[in-house]
Amino acid sequence: PGSPNDTEWVRYDTINNGVAVSADGTQVAFHARRRATGVWEVVRWNQADGLVVIARGGDLGIVSGSLANFGPAVNSDGRVVFRATETGNT
Repeated sequence: PGSPNDTEWVRYDTINNGVAVSADGTQVAFHARRRATGVWEVVRWNQADGLVVIARGGDLGIVSGSLANFGPAVNSDGRVVFRATETGNT
């Protein structure tokens, strides 16, 4: 936990559609593409937890590329909202 180190950040090669910061500045959320797999994720960061994957393309039928279409939002409690498409509902 704490500040992200270099090894945490190198797992991603692209961050898309901006970064969301909570009103109190303690939470950050963003869409990022995994370097190794090319799969998009919605990720949250805070000082206590470090990087936390909120959603991942392929999980629960989420179309990976749809995660990158609209930026996420995050509140001061760390709740993240995002828009995605399910497989079969494009």
